Amino acid sequence: MMKNGYDDIIKMRLSNHGFLHKDDRIELSQLLGIQAQFFTYASYSAKIRHIELGIDDVFKAWTLRGTMHIHDISDYSVFIHEDLISPYMKDFWNDEAIVGKRRKSFFCDIIIHCVSNGIGDKKSIIDQCTEMGMTETEKGELFNSWGGLPRFLVETGKIVLQGSSDTKYAIAPCLTRMRRSQAEVEQLRRYISTYGPVTIYDMMYFFRWNKSKCVKYICEIDYRRLNIQGEEFYYIDKNYGDSDRENDVIVFSGFDPFIIGYEKKNSIIIKQKDIRDIFLLQGVIRPTLFWKDSIVGTWWKTKKIVNIKFFEKLPCEIRERIFEMLENLIGDEKIEFNVL
Repeated sequence: MMKNGYDDIIKMRLSNHGFLHKDDRIELSQLLGIQAQFFTYASYSAKIRHIELGIDDVFKAWTLRGTMHIHDISDYSVFIHEDLISPYMKDFWNDEAIVGKRRKSFFCDIIIHCVSNGIGDKKSIIDQCTEMGMTETEKGELFNSWGGLPRFLVETGKIVLQGSSDTKYAIAPCLTRMRRSQAEVEQLRRYISTYGPVTIYDMMYFFRWNKSKCVKYICEIDYRRLNIQGEEFYYIDKNYGDSDRENDVIVFSGFDPFIIGYEKKNSIIIKQKDIRDIFLLQGVIRPTLFWKDSIVGTWWKTKKIVNIKFFEKLPCEIRERIFEMLENLIGDEKIEFNVL
């Protein structure tokens, strides 16, 4: 794993993610947000990077890969840009089989009125819509598990989903939204800067863009390249410091940016034999354990039990360090460990 220059790639990535030295820091905006279907996982990813997720400082939206991410509110126009609306939401809005567009517009106005008057939690909004005549059938369609009308209003820049474990909404910032191409170039620049060095296939995987789109946008960014075993890696030049890492062990959360930021089939830190223990068939990406230059295990919590599966035999002192880091991350000294 540490051969043929890949050790340099790993060191540079660790530095860009803020893990190379104990005093390193990174901002939420540099990460292009954190995937947040499970808010606890997002909180863990933020905690290990010393990022504060203040409810008024962040927002959640279906911004990258069609999945829920939490972002810094100052980056609102970078991610809620013009023409953001997803194919799914276009289909949702245009589908009049259950609820027509006029009826949808009527309830959109109610939602905006509620949020404008401080009624931001989902249950209270649904209650208000019910009082205004929403039927159970309409409720099932307009507030479905994929986001429904509130998601439509988020993607069209009317309201924001607040950055908390609860489903609460606020009025969107009054900002001029960036053009789509301008926003996407900025996203790619940040991606190469923070996740780099990355391959073109990493970019395609992260953004779900085709190759030609990635190549087109790369031309608008000031970058450098590394060639390792005939493969091009793109990065933005900066001072990466010395090569002696102070942080050998990292406990990653599920869906952590350092794990999902790269094309998994060509991962330089995950052995192919371990992929199915991390990327489950149900779409869940388990929390992982990193040591030296690779992922050496996975973990998951069930009530007060933390299950751990090591992929290789580790020194006793490293195992003990992992247990201690898990206790600190979870914030519960009474948890028990179950090593499988």
